[in-house]
Amino acid sequence: MNKLEKILRENRVTEKASADFSSAVMKNVYSEAEEEAVREAVLEQLLRRLPAGKPSAGFTARTMQKVSATSEPRPLLGLWGRAALAALVAVAWAIWRYLSPAETSFGPIAQKFSSLPSLNIAPVYALSVLGMGVLLLLDYFIRKNRAHKFRN
Repeated sequence: MNKLEKILRENRVTEKASADFSSAVMKNVYSEAEEEAVREAVLEQLLRRLPAGKPSAGFTARTMQKVSATSEPRPLLGLWGRAALAALVAVAWAIWRYLSPAETSFGPIAQKFSSLPSLNIAPVYALSVLGMGVLLLLDYFIRKNRAHKFRN
C-alpha cells in the first residue's frame, strides 16, 4: 500500500475539462429542451383534435340514484345502541333513585328524589346521562322524519 501511495503522491495528475465542455453540455440541454417542447406542442394539437367525451344518456339519472341512495340519513345509534342506552339510563336512574343522599343542590326536583338511597353519585352525572339519552332519541326521530319526507 505504501508503494502505491508514494506513486500517487509523486505523480499528481489533475483532470481538467476540455475548453468547450460546458458549451457542449449546454448545447445538449438546450436541444433536449427544444425536443421536449416540440413533443408537447404535437401532443397538445393531437388532444385538441380529439372530440370531447360525452356521458351516456342515462349517466346523470344513474349517478343521482346512487347519490340519493347513499345520502339517506342514518340514526346516530342503531336499535341495539338505543336499547343499551335506555338500559344504561334506567340503571343509572335506579341507582340514583335508591342510593342518592337526602341533601342535594337541585332544589325541588332533587327533594322529590331525596328519600332514595345513593352511591354518592352526583345528580349532575345522572341528569347528564338522562339528557344524553333523550337527545339521542330525539335525534333518531328527527332523522327518521327527514328521511321519510325526502323519500316522498
